[in-house]
Amino acid sequence: MRLIAATNRDLKKESAERRFREDLYYRLHVLAITLPPLRERKDDIPLLVDNFVSRFNRDLKKSCLGLEHAALKAVISYDWPGNVRELENSIERAMHVASSPYLTAADLGIAPGGPVPALPQSDDLKTSLARYEAEHVRRVLLKARGNRENAAQLLGISPSTLYRKMNELGLHGPEPPP
Repeated sequence: MRLIAATNRDLKKESAERRFREDLYYRLHVLAITLPPLRERKDDIPLLVDNFVSRFNRDLKKSCLGLEHAALKAVISYDWPGNVRELENSIERAMHVASSPYLTAADLGIAPGGPVPALPQSDDLKTSLARYEAEHVRRVLLKARGNRENAAQLLGISPSTLYRKMNELGLHGPEPPP
């Protein structure tokens, strides 16, 4: 029998500190493959993106042509604390919401400060509307290049209402350019 196991912990250290069974460590430790986090493998990101776009095109019956140049730059510059799974989920989500053949930074949920945290999915109408509202406000902010006065005007609301909505929805960016 062969077993492949993965962890983000140092099992040798965990075993020495008696937080992991030593006998199990030696059974698992036949061949160790250390894979650095995605933030240390930036050259892999375009290849992974291409792979995910291709797979989701097939699975979702889409015809996405890839990422806009600015979106690719944003994806490469982000640190991806969730590693490859976070990147994969971002691409899949973007392919569901994209309205053009090329994925944008807004589709990917990437603002100048990094991805905007998504609201939890729910069947509840109130939660779903809040999620849609947050997504829409975020996209308009990106379209307005972070200028909150312009974003408020595009949304047809006052700047104070926009600030209140951003706080309610947990949106903290993008910041206006200097």
